[in-house]
Amino acid sequence: MAECATIKPGETVKSSVPYLLYEAFRHVGAKNVSRACSSVVGIGLLCGILAFGQTASPPPAPVDTNVFEEFLRFQNFLLSAIQEEKGVDTGSSDAMRSSAAALLKIGTAGFDKINPVYVTLKAKLDGLDSEGVAYVSSTAGNGKQADVKVLAGFEARRQTLVQAAIASLQSRLSKGDWSGLYGYVTGDFSKNITRVPVK
Repeated sequence: MAECATIKPGETVKSSVPYLLYEAFRHVGAKNVSRACSSVVGIGLLCGILAFGQTASPPPAPVDTNVFEEFLRFQNFLLSAIQEEKGVDTGSSDAMRSSAAALLKIGTAGFDKINPVYVTLKAKLDGLDSEGVAYVSSTAGNGKQADVKVLAGFEARRQTLVQAAIASLQSRLSKGDWSGLYGYVTGDFSKNITRVPVK
C-alpha cells in the first residue's frame, strides 16, 4: 500500500488492521487472535464531517492527524483483543501485550498510557460529530445547502482535537517511548494506510 499523504477532500483512509493485528500477535499462541482480526476487517476512518467541504488546514502536527487518529483506533483494537484473551488465558494475554508493545516500538508501561488518550479523544469527536450531523440535518430540513465555511470549521475543530491528543500522549510518554512510537506511526503504520474515494 502507498504511504499516506495529506487526505484530500472526498477521500477517506483505511488501514490494514487485520494484517497489523497479525503482526502484533504472530509470535503468540493466543486463542482469540483470529476472531479479533476478523472482527475488524474493512475498518476505515472517515476524515472529518463531510470532508469534501474542507477549505482550510490547521497548523501542522508532529504526525499526520488522520494517520494518528487511525493509529489510536488501531491501538484500541489491540487492547480489546488483549483484554478478551485475558478472560481465557492470562499468560497468553500478557504475552500479547508485550508483543503489541514491541510492535509499536514502545515499553509495556507506555503501551498502557495510549488508550486513555483515545478514550478522551473519542468522546470529544463523538460530540463534534453529533453537532455536525445536527447542523447538516437542520440545513437540509430547511431546504438549504450546508455552508462550506461551517463544514470547514467542523473539520478544523476535529484537527485541533486530534492535535491536542497527540500533544497529550507525547507528554505522558518518556522521550524514548515517544521516539519509538513516533517512528512506528510515521513508518510501518503509515505504510499500511491507503487513501480511497468516499462513495
